[in-house]
Amino acid sequence: MSAEVGQPIGSHGIGTIVGLSDAEIDHLRGQPNWPNRLALAHTVPRELRPAPRELFDLADAASIDLPTLMLVASDHPELFQTCAQDLVETMPDARTVVLDGQGHAAEMFAPATIAEQVLAFLHDEA
Repeated sequence: MSAEVGQPIGSHGIGTIVGLSDAEIDHLRGQPNWPNRLALAHTVPRELRPAPRELFDLADAASIDLPTLMLVASDHPELFQTCAQDLVETMPDARTVVLDGQGHAAEMFAPATIAEQVLAFLHDEA
């Protein structure tokens, strides 16, 4: 993927890769950190490549014996969903909540939903 500075990035660019709609990309363009995001766009393909096994062994997650909430956006690319599922299945005290209708940046586009799920999790663990 390559884009000229100032060239629109929408449903056929970064939005497709990370699961954002054109409207969500337009929202991000209005944020003060948009130039920084655009400057880092070239790193996305590298970040989506599978990590070498020597960097992270999934079996190590089995030793994380703390209550863990994994929030997974339903509209996230499959890679993210698979990684989250693998972690939850490996960790002894983890659970998943699927955020229906949400994509990669749910914390920006549905903060009330995120807060509701985190508060419910904390209440259950208290």
